Amino acid sequence: MTGTSLGRGMLLGRPSGFLKDGTADNEVTYGICMADLHISPISPWMVDIQEEVREYFSWEESSDIDSINSLIEYSSHPSTPPLWGKSGRQKVLTDIISQLNEDERLVVIIGAAVEHPDLEPLLSNSPILIACDGAVGVLDEVSPESWNLLAMVVSDADGLPYINKAAEMGITISLHAHGDNMDEWASLLNNWKDLPCPPSLFFTHQVHHNIDGAINLGGFTDGDRAVCMLLAFGVHIDRIKLIGFDSTIFGKWSGVSNPKRKREKLLWMKKILDNIGVDGWGGEK
Repeated sequence: MTGTSLGRGMLLGRPSGFLKDGTADNEVTYGICMADLHISPISPWMVDIQEEVREYFSWEESSDIDSINSLIEYSSHPSTPPLWGKSGRQKVLTDIISQLNEDERLVVIIGAAVEHPDLEPLLSNSPILIACDGAVGVLDEVSPESWNLLAMVVSDADGLPYINKAAEMGITISLHAHGDNMDEWASLLNNWKDLPCPPSLFFTHQVHHNIDGAINLGGFTDGDRAVCMLLAFGVHIDRIKLIGFDSTIFGKWSGVSNPKRKREKLLWMKKILDNIGVDGWGGEK
């Protein structure tokens, strides 16, 4: 498989709820239900591919289950901020969905290969910004005002040190639990829980059944998981723009402890985005 890039922001081009082949499938049971809110993946495929990923890397789902259950248990401890509890996280979800859909502004997802010239031309129209973990650091290279456009950071807890500024500002963080990041999310939350204005949180997981208090809307890496999430939240795909998405290079904002494995993960990202139907995937950065 050859590497490809979304480079300087290729627009997504298919309606929300439809995959590359034009089909839609609402027979999905992996989301969550709230009093007046139902959230589910736009296709079961987005969740099913997580099992393919586990098989490829020889990971056990039991480790993913342990991680998300431990995260939920941690967040319910009396020493953690009340907004991290289940009802608080549900309100955060409701609020972020409302924010994303209150108007028709462009929603820009910032990937790890982003450079500040990719983002600067877009800011004049005041888009909604979604940062993938450490890529939030690019905002410091653009302008202080760009932080005011940031709605959410999608993280699996490896975005240090850049994600700490978002946490200190109380930005909403979609925190993902998997079997290999329990120490990382625990370290982050231990540091954040005593902040004067701790971040708002909701939790995502990659388990093949419902987990009370967390959601699985599909995807694998922070970037493609963010796309799956926005589609499930009702954001029309024509409003979504990706910048800094590249399956051939490790961006400056990406944590890389194992280059070979990182390359493999990026190819899974590519597969997921291809199947969602990202128009322009394959252009040069």
